[in-house]
Amino acid sequence: MLYMKNFLFTIIICFTLTINDVHSQLSYKLGIEPKISIPIGETISGYKTGYGANFNTGLSFNQHLFYGINFGYARFHAKDYVVGNVNITENTVLNLWSFILKTEYYFGENKLQPYAGLEIGSNYSYATANIPNENYTFVAKSWNLSLAAKLGLKYSLTENWATTAATQYTYLYSKQGYISFISFQTGLVYELK
Repeated sequence: MLYMKNFLFTIIICFTLTINDVHSQLSYKLGIEPKISIPIGETISGYKTGYGANFNTGLSFNQHLFYGINFGYARFHAKDYVVGNVNITENTVLNLWSFILKTEYYFGENKLQPYAGLEIGSNYSYATANIPNENYTFVAKSWNLSLAAKLGLKYSLTENWATTAATQYTYLYSKQGYISFISFQTGLVYELK
């Protein structure tokens, strides 16, 4: 029990140190980021480049540090795999829904700010494979641990609006193995100060 109290005390101190003049610096952000995702690694190598979007929201306690949540979606279609006259992967799709906690650090104070981010959360994968001429559909579902690192740029258009561009590496781990991909995303952010 003493370890838990020390841990919570440490978290509270670290969080408090990140807040610098909260009343004048606190802001709320809301953003959307369309993305394309390129599968890498053995588990997902049978899939083509995917697409999707992230919807995120959170709070900034100063102009450099952002904490938030991210709801995302990505969809991948399988590469063609033909056996005889039947295209096995013609209707094979992998859908990923993500529920993520994230933090981002923005460098500098200019209109153009580079930033780095870390994310951890959960990802629900739902894969379907329809095999033509067999009237058979295979379905696989699983929850995955999701870890991600992001590097990007934010450009302030006005006091409240900004555009972003970023590259993100995502690693999903489950009992069945792992999935990893690199995403290229651009977005629009509204900041209420």
